[in-house]
Amino acid sequence: MNKAIVRLVPTILDYVEANRAHLRVEYLERVVCILAGAIPDVYMDPKPDPDLATLASIPHVVNFSLRVLELPDSISDLRRIFASFCSMTARHLGTVFLANPDLIDFLVAGTRSPDYHTRCFAQSALVQIYSETAWREWKAGAFQPELLRQLNPGSESLLAHGAPVLRDFLNLVQNFGDTQSGQSHCQLGHALSGFMQENPSVARGILRAPAALLKRLSTILPTIFESCEVALRGSPQSVTAADILRFELLLSRDKTEACAFARSCMERHPFLAYFYHAMTTFPDTLVAPPSCAFYVEKGLRCHASSTFIRRELLAWVAIWYHSTVTTMLNYSPNTDHLRKALVLGEKGLCHASLFMDMTAPDHSRAAEMSAVFTLFNLMSKGDILTPNELESLQERFSKTCMIARNNVMFRLPKECSALELIFARMPTAWGRWGSILSRTDSTGPRWRFGNREFRPAFSVADLKPVTEDPNGEQFLAWLEKLDTATLEEQDSEILGDPDTARRSGEAGLHRCSACFSLNAVVKRCAGCRRTRYCNNTCQRNHWKVHRQVCKAQ
Repeated sequence: MNKAIVRLVPTILDYVEANRAHLRVEYLERVVCILAGAIPDVYMDPKPDPDLATLASIPHVVNFSLRVLELPDSISDLRRIFASFCSMTARHLGTVFLANPDLIDFLVAGTRSPDYHTRCFAQSALVQIYSETAWREWKAGAFQPELLRQLNPGSESLLAHGAPVLRDFLNLVQNFGDTQSGQSHCQLGHALSGFMQENPSVARGILRAPAALLKRLSTILPTIFESCEVALRGSPQSVTAADILRFELLLSRDKTEACAFARSCMERHPFLAYFYHAMTTFPDTLVAPPSCAFYVEKGLRCHASSTFIRRELLAWVAIWYHSTVTTMLNYSPNTDHLRKALVLGEKGLCHASLFMDMTAPDHSRAAEMSAVFTLFNLMSKGDILTPNELESLQERFSKTCMIARNNVMFRLPKECSALELIFARMPTAWGRWGSILSRTDSTGPRWRFGNREFRPAFSVADLKPVTEDPNGEQFLAWLEKLDTATLEEQDSEILGDPDTARRSGEAGLHRCSACFSLNAVVKRCAGCRRTRYCNNTCQRNHWKVHRQVCKAQ
């Protein structure tokens, strides 16, 4: 279908140009959406059709789209779609875009857009354009270090969203490192040091690169990052960035040394303390020590924390609430503690849900957050869930994580259904809560769904308490002091970030209703005008579920 659309690009644009005065703005926007969705897929096909004049079509689409964007009725959604289109194609066509001043002006203006996703896509496109140009000039022997200074990702949220900026930058550095001599390494190191002194977020992002890539860059990175840290410490405003950079650089070398450094920074940077806790506690045990509670709450409320750190803490805090509740039920399942467990469980559900709304489905912790989200739903409602509610919960869980990935993640056989997965691998929620609520038989907890019975795969006895509090005494002391009345007030401080609220509020408009993918080019169902889908497969899935409603309307 996409190849057929690309072949018709000149015809479509000629028709639109000839009848532009009589066409509604909605139609023009739809044309841009179709072209923006079709061309990148065809061009990035592993086996592209040589007969397709894709390179010739893209400039036409760019010029046509820019003219549509000038219309007074053009909406922000179209700007977002077009910026996404530029982001997807700029990696391959940097010189084509760079030769179009109107496009560059549009992308520069997009980096200042009030819309979060438009900013991300525009920043990504600009970085890719400049990185490709720098790489080509380097191969031609005319490399200019100043070009590296233009690779400005703009914000850490862009890196956290998984945009291609970091990947392109790393590819650029890797190519330099693979092909150039030691003298060139020194020149590159000097250029990158100045660049990352201005953009420490990129330095932190590089340290999260795949281990294989870090190994290949090991001869360059230490000198660059150490000089970058020295420069950062020279500015009082950059001490926090320098500490984070030092922590993650040590973490890439020696975990023990990194944790010792994080401990020394606890008072200055509470969120570093929580990273220390996360690296030393998870995922070896599900029981969290109570000493981290103060740092969790203070770290999330710390305004000095970057967007990336806040996102990471949202992920960790959801897991922390999960482990806290399981510890609570393990040590002291009395009525008061059960009430506090419910409150903390709802908080964990809120954090996990917010993280899922802010994050692309392929994020490294997306599957984990989806599991926590499902777990807390089960913990909050237990067997009060109706079959329809349970099926809906299972549907969101399977589609967010993708059931094929879950089978690998949970080491389940392929024939195991998603519903069995939830029952079999959520033992803490079903098994322990079933025991507390006296819904057990002589052989242990059993749960019934329809005519089928399920038994937890393993018991709470498998949970290992941390060595510093083997009997849970510190934990229970902390639990007695826990004031649930202040939790809502804390949440308003933690989750009240206006940028976060805007992003989470917009996520639903650009999330596929079938696979829950955050896709820039989502199409709205022509029948019901409510459901959105991102590709033909999701469209067919939607049609199977809603065919009667869509046909009726």
